[in-house]
Amino acid sequence: MFVAGASSLQTINNWFRQQVRKGVVPEADITKQKSGKLPQVWVTHVRNQPDIANKMAAPTGAVFLLLVYTSSVYAYPRQRFRIDADNDASAVADCAFEGNSLCSWTQGQDDTLDWSVLQGWDATGDTYWTTLPSTDHTLATSDGWYVAIESPATAVGRPVARLQSPVIPLGDKAEQCLTFQYHMTENYPADLGFDAKNLLNVYLLSEGELKGPIWTMGELLYGYWNQAELSFTTHEDFQVVLEAVVESQNTGDIALDDIKLRNRPCAGCNHILTDRTGTFTSPRYPDPYPQNTDCTWTIKAPDDRRIRLAFDLIDILEDENCEIDYVAVSGSENGDGIRHCGSIAPEVYTSRASEIKLQVKFRTTWESGYTGFSARYAIVPGKGIRASLRDTPSYQVRIYGLLGV
Repeated sequence: MFVAGASSLQTINNWFRQQVRKGVVPEADITKQKSGKLPQVWVTHVRNQPDIANKMAAPTGAVFLLLVYTSSVYAYPRQRFRIDADNDASAVADCAFEGNSLCSWTQGQDDTLDWSVLQGWDATGDTYWTTLPSTDHTLATSDGWYVAIESPATAVGRPVARLQSPVIPLGDKAEQCLTFQYHMTENYPADLGFDAKNLLNVYLLSEGELKGPIWTMGELLYGYWNQAELSFTTHEDFQVVLEAVVESQNTGDIALDDIKLRNRPCAGCNHILTDRTGTFTSPRYPDPYPQNTDCTWTIKAPDDRRIRLAFDLIDILEDENCEIDYVAVSGSENGDGIRHCGSIAPEVYTSRASEIKLQVKFRTTWESGYTGFSARYAIVPGKGIRASLRDTPSYQVRIYGLLGV
């Protein structure tokens, strides 16, 4: 994994060459860059599949696209790429805090404390900060950045720290989906059964009025990053306000990472799909899937139609019989059907004439750092079927951020 804040491609090229020599990743070359300085970039590698995500907010005309081509000596099939660009206006609020940056977020003006952007629990040299996460969530290393607020040595009044998003214009849909990672701990009184003193709240700020909280968390989940996902509806421009209340003393923290906002409802994982074509993904994709997942997608077709299903990408913990984590395709509600795990996408699946529906089941046991799957389907004529879904790539390059014109 790698974080760079560079003005040229040389830094990243040098890093890739080092990783190739170490055998960590296949040979890789930077092949294209739009004009301008290279912004902060982070790269993740999942089972030797380089994955670049440029998570930044930028004004129109000032967005940089970075295309990476990988060629491998290994026998991976269909080594092609697809770029997904997210031009959702709400994505201006996305922030992974990499490179010691608050992105487009700002400190609150009517609070008593400020958030700090940090790397690892010992970055400050302050012994009171020993409860902070040792790694960020984005990179899962001590080199990654997150934002946090410390518990004061002496709590006077109500210590509050607020972080405000930029103004989000009202989009095509009233629904919004906010996700972020949070990490919360307290000092020893909470362990002895006392009420939790630290709180994390989410508010909406619109036309000068603070509304909510629309979400709150006071549960202590020691030593773990946890995902918050909430849907809300708004009919006007708004700002998101993340508020930390830290009334525990000496030790304890509230940390945040990987904030994402989208102008659509949050995706669930148990759906009946009847449109002529569609796509669906495992929960949290392209981020690692959660543990104890039990999801089923049912694709239905008319009597004179068949269903064709293709997996663009599979990245699931692999074991010999796909018993721990797996995605399965079945033409029946009874049984799991054909199970798949690992990183090799199966061939395009076509339902039989007697099957008017397909079920895709996704089961996980552990949160192991794998990203899950991305799939597409099409409902096609029952006779003389032609390939309406091409063989799909096993690799993806995903780029986030607003596209300039």
